[in-house]
Amino acid sequence: MQILVLPGEGTDMITSINPATGETLATFAEHGPGEVEAALQEAATAQRKWAATPIAERVKVLAAAAGILRSNKEKYARLITAEMGKPIVEAEAEIEKCALTCDFYAEKRRISSPTNP
Repeated sequence: MQILVLPGEGTDMITSINPATGETLATFAEHGPGEVEAALQEAATAQRKWAATPIAERVKVLAAAAGILRSNKEKYARLITAEMGKPIVEAEAEIEKCALTCDFYAEKRRISSPTNP
């Protein structure tokens, strides 16, 4: 994905461009320092909540994530192809690799922590 930062009306914009066609896919407002700090704080809060979540619930979330990735594989692969210029077959393989990673960690945690609620 080629990212161009274009001056906007008092704020910078980021444009996503299909590298194969040059087509503009989307334009996004750049986040300012306050928005970045707020996002970092939200991420830190979410991480603490995730760390406190019982293993059994985390395993379910990872398994669900794998299912969502697989059920939306074609949609996500088209997006990867448009944004990065990656061949569709490689993009589909990348989605499957992500789903397999979710499966792996869900199974690893389930096996290594069978007594953890």
